[in-house]
Amino acid sequence: MEISVDQLEDITLTLIELEQDKIETSKSCRKYLPENSAEIICRFHEYLGRVIGECRFHPYKDEFIRLKTILANAKKFTIITAGALRSSPHFIEKHSLFDQSERIAQTQSVQAISSAETQVFHGTLKLSINGANAVSRCILVLDAIVRQYDHSAATFKAWRQANHTQPLKLFLKQNKTTYPHLRDFLLQTRIRGITLNFEAVLFELAKIWSDSRNEQFDPERVRNLFNSYFPIALKIKGHEKMPTVFEKARELLANESNLA
Repeated sequence: MEISVDQLEDITLTLIELEQDKIETSKSCRKYLPENSAEIICRFHEYLGRVIGECRFHPYKDEFIRLKTILANAKKFTIITAGALRSSPHFIEKHSLFDQSERIAQTQSVQAISSAETQVFHGTLKLSINGANAVSRCILVLDAIVRQYDHSAATFKAWRQANHTQPLKLFLKQNKTTYPHLRDFLLQTRIRGITLNFEAVLFELAKIWSDSRNEQFDPERVRNLFNSYFPIALKIKGHEKMPTVFEKARELLANESNLA
């Protein structure tokens, strides 16, 4: 990978494939063309974080930190895939990813992704449709783990949208006169952003979970779980299988004593 930073601190990432002959070089180079540019940036940001954490006494640690800071604040990213022969330092071909022409101006910065991932939820929330969906998916998965309805083999999209079988949605439909904030939030079809009384949602979840587990869940315990799982929930893909989704959430619950 080659990283270039211009005077405006806009970033160009070049994904480089090295092969023995031109045909293989072209194949390897072009395989990245359909990839999601924003996802590549996000993964690279995560990678830098791991590198910095592991190289405590590395002489270039400060440079890695500097690069991560620039990446977090960049307004524009360009992703290029390139191919070269192992015997030559020159590129045979270079291409922008397919989504670059429409995404360069609107690519979400890693700073925005990071701030969403590290947000601490409390009080009254003003959520866009995407934000509300992200909060919803976090609640649905955690509820399935806590109440032990974590046995589906469906994709996440199918599991989440199955209103008559999705565990928490089904529970709320069966308890029509209770848990009004959860009912309104999870069962209504959204066509615009919403204002959510998050404290009331926490209170209702704490009651449901306490009753189902015969142990005490207070709102702060629920908040800690939610805040810790939310960055993971943000990255769930619709095609991801539920056993994989559940396993990541189970690990979080198993380590709950370290979250407070």
